[in-house]
Amino acid sequence: MSVETDRQSVKRLNKQQEVSAKKANDLRAKEKRKRDEAVRANADADKATRPGPERTKRAVAKRAEAAAAKYAEDAAKYDKKAADYAKKAADLNLRIAKAEAAASTQTVRSKRAALQVAQKARRKRGA
Repeated sequence: MSVETDRQSVKRLNKQQEVSAKKANDLRAKEKRKRDEAVRANADADKATRPGPERTKRAVAKRAEAAAAKYAEDAAKYDKKAADYAKKAADLNLRIAKAEAAASTQTVRSKRAALQVAQKARRKRGA
């Protein structure tokens, strides 16, 4: 691939990494809200004086904990995706740097070769 194509890929990967990180943060916030909801429901269940409302509050707490666990799992997946995108972008940046260094070296070599050809031509004319 060309350096320009690699640069476009790096931009795309960086954008995808930002999106994944944002989704992970949003899911972590939802997880926190659900865990708070579960704590409140358990506290309400502890305060209940009759078994019916207590069971209802415990069920609400259980559902909230399950939802929080799901949000945590999804957030971990998006964190992994973000890390993968960052690694791919870093690999492409390294490849771009190597290609630019090689092109720079090639330019220096070609200039040096042109200079040597010109010097030989001057020597022939002078001899």
